[in-house]
Amino acid sequence: EAVACLTGFYLLRACKGLCNECAYLEGAMAWKNAHAGITTVDQSANLRLDAILVADNHIGITLNFHRVYTDLLQRSYAYNVTVLGSTTASASCAKSTDCRALGE
Repeated sequence: EAVACLTGFYLLRACKGLCNECAYLEGAMAWKNAHAGITTVDQSANLRLDAILVADNHIGITLNFHRVYTDLLQRSYAYNVTVLGSTTASASCAKSTDCRALGE
């Protein structure tokens, strides 16, 4: 569980180069994070998200893949994923000027 962080879960690259591996995140809950609930950057492997809940984040889930232009077989799979935008937990943005995203 990641609550009130700058970024909830940052998924690292599964391989240094191209690979047929699968990066996997299961049972994660990310809510009220200042930026992304779940993110990966320059991911070279396929990605599977399973039993995930993200709520009240600035960005729920953002995935970025890095593959050579001839390899168009990257895949992301999502099973039992719930994405909620603004819920009653974030009923007011009045405190946004005090959050970590803006610094001290």
